[in-house]
Amino acid sequence: KVAKPDICKFFLRGRCHFGERCRLSHRWAPGSPAPEKKPRMRTADDVISRILWDSSVDPTDFVVGHLDRFLGVLERPFADFSWDTQMTIPQHRIMYFSYKGQHVWDRDSRTDRVFGSTGQTVLPPFDREDQSQGEVWFVHDPEDNADCAANGLKDEESADASLTRRAEGLSLSPKNKQIAPEEDGKDICAEEDHETPPVPSVLQEPRPGRQPRKPTHFICFRVDSPAALLAFQRVQRKILTHLPQSEEFWVNPSTLHVTLSLLVLQGPAEVQAAAEILRSVVGSIYKPPITVFFPPKLKHFNGRVLFIPPRPIPDIQSLNTPLQEAYKEKGWLHRHSKCPNYHVTLAKVEPKAEGEEAEKMFEDVGVIKLAKDINFGKLEVNKLYLCVNGSTKTESGFYQVVCAVPLPTV
Repeated sequence: KVAKPDICKFFLRGRCHFGERCRLSHRWAPGSPAPEKKPRMRTADDVISRILWDSSVDPTDFVVGHLDRFLGVLERPFADFSWDTQMTIPQHRIMYFSYKGQHVWDRDSRTDRVFGSTGQTVLPPFDREDQSQGEVWFVHDPEDNADCAANGLKDEESADASLTRRAEGLSLSPKNKQIAPEEDGKDICAEEDHETPPVPSVLQEPRPGRQPRKPTHFICFRVDSPAALLAFQRVQRKILTHLPQSEEFWVNPSTLHVTLSLLVLQGPAEVQAAAEILRSVVGSIYKPPITVFFPPKLKHFNGRVLFIPPRPIPDIQSLNTPLQEAYKEKGWLHRHSKCPNYHVTLAKVEPKAEGEEAEKMFEDVGVIKLAKDINFGKLEVNKLYLCVNGSTKTESGFYQVVCAVPLPTV
């Protein structure tokens, strides 16, 4: 009589770490309990997006352990990475994330104390009772390095000739809404896959006693070229044919801009000092102004913010890095600007009433096809603006400007 082999009980539970080296059998025999399937572990991308999105955590508290092909596992602060660029390390090389010295996600040991997907207890600062169990946090597709969460739109077979009129009086929206940068900045996210839904369904409120300071000012460059304004009009016309209910949520085209840094400034003295820093940093730039362009791919943040991404991200980041460093040293750089994701907001859905959740109006925008000849053109960034964060408009329709600093020509 042939003796039955001893079956590894950990294999049956799906938890044996020895694999083929295990002394006991991993062969399932009839009559034995079927091996349990391991629960799917949330990915490094999920953790990255959770840290970037969750307003109750500070990205500077986290360290990333990543595998270098020559030096082994190295550690770097989470905030040192530009998670919206193609140069960020691939997901499969991220080995763990630690929070204040404690590993909260570890690939090798299947530890997940961020979401608890492998059965472990969720640890602070992620152990919120109101955390949605089904919530998914996504990050960037490496091919869309600075884009944020959404399906890219494909081109239309033919253009509508009636839309090629002049760029004057471009806004079709009766309200010409102005979006405060800190509001659309909080919707900055990333995408894991160009066909996956973006970002979490509900943004978390900060923990009691740890209310983050809201940005009071921001630094940006304007997107005001005739080509960009005409393209804005054509995109708006096209989307309104499919989503007429979105008309009131489109921004005033006079406000189109790319935010570089959000600032928290207390009082006139700090505002004046921030303006002087901007002038000083810009004055120390010894290279030609950068030229950006905007691929005609519409993206959305969680179905509520419609935007287009600027390119090339490395050039924009190189322009912004000295500003980030200068304002961070002063303690004025807002936490959402430590890992910026650059974008131009076209429309943003506001909640109908206070306390209500805004409608995800743009989540199916990926099925709408744009005309092939829609072109936002190239824009030379020759001036940076320090603006007041808020909804008060000037006569031009743009935000209140503290100072506008021309970039030097080399």
